[in-house]
Amino acid sequence: MLVRTNAIVLRRLRYSDTSIIATLLTEQRGVESILAKGARSPKSRLAAVLEPLEQIDVQYYVKPGRELQLLRTAERTVLRRSIQSSYEHTVAALRIAELVLRLELPGHPHAEVYELVEQTLAALDAAQSAAAFPVAFALRYAAVHGFSLQLDVHDALPPVNHQSQPYILRLDRGTFEPVLLDLAHRGSHADDVSSIGTHTVERRTLATLQTLGRTPLERLGDQQFESSVLEECRGIVERYLEFHFERRLRRG
Repeated sequence: MLVRTNAIVLRRLRYSDTSIIATLLTEQRGVESILAKGARSPKSRLAAVLEPLEQIDVQYYVKPGRELQLLRTAERTVLRRSIQSSYEHTVAALRIAELVLRLELPGHPHAEVYELVEQTLAALDAAQSAAAFPVAFALRYAAVHGFSLQLDVHDALPPVNHQSQPYILRLDRGTFEPVLLDLAHRGSHADDVSSIGTHTVERRTLATLQTLGRTPLERLGDQQFESSVLEECRGIVERYLEFHFERRLRRG
């Protein structure tokens, strides 16, 4: 069967002296691995088109039961100049691709995931600053799969002027609960969360997560964030995704 679909290249590997295996996120069929015969030969134009993060119009042959499909043609449809030329933008985009590679199951199409990746890469390419995009994408990716982090925190305890007051993220619910400083409250709180996974989150980190989750992607590059806080946010969201997908994500 011949399939034609839009796709985003997530990864590519050398295969023999002349060929390439490309892993694609396709609009119609989800994650697919494609064999591009002769793509590394001097006369072929496919090597440039099958670079990671390229957005392409692809045709390939699908054989049921075969893990590696056979490429017919591929053409670039979008040129993302900043992602190609800026180290910061490239790193951010590759982190997004890596997350999708590790969490999306092959052969399980998800139109909303494809649309989210496409929109995020477009906004990233147009942005001046790229650092916040991997975390913002991960927050939206969790939401697309039905387990949003609950970032609307209404806390009566402690008072809101306690800027250093930490929170507990309950990984099962995706909720942030104030750490209760009163000893009586602390005991009951510990009993409540002892049997499930938790993560301690500082107030400023939670505020940054709220900004990342609420700011439209098109305006995210105009925001300024502390790099150390962004890394804290990244670790929190990755742990949350690991909990729900039951798969490890590489950190680094």
